[in-house]
Amino acid sequence: MESFPVFVALDLAFITTRHPAGVWPLLWIAARIAYLPLYLAGVPYLRSIIWSISIAALVAMLIRLAL
Repeated sequence: MESFPVFVALDLAFITTRHPAGVWPLLWIAARIAYLPLYLAGVPYLRSIIWSISIAALVAMLIRLAL
């Protein structure tokens, strides 16, 4: 949940500026959905990789919004 407010802010920025977000919001959502069962199962390393993918998607959204 720590990255959810950032995602909402970026997504709202894309909506208000009418700038295309591309595939990055979907990648963030997919990574967060994949993270939950890994968290519940206690899989540490793969869970960290999935979390990193979600953070990378947020960074890509920020870069795409800035350009």
